[in-house]
Amino acid sequence: MEHNMTAAIDRKTLDKIRKLMNLAKDGGATEGEASVALEKAREIMAANNLTMAQLEAAGRDAGEGSKRLKGGVKGKALYKYQQRLMSTIADTNFCAVLVDSSWNGRRYMDTGYTIVGREANVAAVVNMFDYLNASLERIVTPHLSSNSERLSRWAISFKEGAAQRLAERLRERHNEAMAEQSAQARAQQAAARQSSGSSASGALVVVMEDFAQAEADANYEHRMGWEPGEAAKRRAQSEARRAEHQRREEERRANLTEEERAAEDAAREKDRAKWEAKWDRERDRYWANRDMDAYFQGRDEADKIGLDDQVGHKRQSALK
Repeated sequence: MEHNMTAAIDRKTLDKIRKLMNLAKDGGATEGEASVALEKAREIMAANNLTMAQLEAAGRDAGEGSKRLKGGVKGKALYKYQQRLMSTIADTNFCAVLVDSSWNGRRYMDTGYTIVGREANVAAVVNMFDYLNASLERIVTPHLSSNSERLSRWAISFKEGAAQRLAERLRERHNEAMAEQSAQARAQQAAARQSSGSSASGALVVVMEDFAQAEADANYEHRMGWEPGEAAKRRAQSEARRAEHQRREEERRANLTEEERAAEDAAREKDRAKWEAKWDRERDRYWANRDMDAYFQGRDEADKIGLDDQVGHKRQSALK
């Protein structure tokens, strides 16, 4: 995989992450060592974001690694399981991701990714994506008789199940840590306001859920070439239009007869059932192309790529 990004990132943070992630690539680490490595790397990444957020909340420069950029990553985009895994890794590291495609003369092929975010986060996403893809290949290898089976229907189904399980666990851990930190930060803000009687007290206490929304807005603005604040402005306008539409719709419905409302409801239910049937057919086609035994075996094996307390160490949230 080729990486195309500027060199101006937080080198100390990135070097630590790279050393930890490389445990999965050289094949020399045990599952326990890889589990500890991933846990530590995740803590470093989370702590790095909290530090940047705190510095900026205090009106200070967040320093090297905080500049926003678009980072290019080539490869590992052919399969949907790879794209879904990349999407989860990017989102849980405060980045946005786009799948890049190119025309090969007959059709468009997915060839890589564009990741938008702070430099340190983009670098962390790239390294974590490499790490987890290497881990997927590692856990499928004992089940293959030769490398020629690595792209077989069984192997792809296995890796798809494993990648889906990894994405679920990454999301669960991220949401848990975000909710825990945000609840604590809001409690600190409330306590500070109560003790001082000022609504502004505690304003510099960072709430990571708010930070995540601000990062999503800033990433989108960077991607679109907008001025800062434009995403929030357009979101507020969209919400206002939606509220106005709902008000008018409720007013319109109130002026209908009971029979007319019933007819509308029946038509909407018919459309809903039509779309549900369509998605059911697509879901059935999706699963018909998978080896279900391999898929669920992959999900089980993915739990060996530890994100939780599986190796005798107590997790401490890096967002605290």
